[in-house]
Amino acid sequence: MKDFQQIRREQLIKKANELLDRADLLVDQIITNAHIAEQAKSKKVALAA
Repeated sequence: MKDFQQIRREQLIKKANELLDRADLLVDQIITNAHIAEQAKSKKVALAA
């Protein structure tokens, strides 16, 4: 039978893993947005030239 500390530890690990997954998704989204912004900037410069 699991004691309270073991159960709490598992809950905290699960929550930490969920937060890491969310952080990974946010980082991917930021990189994608930066890439799109860079492409738009390059396109704007090319059109201005």
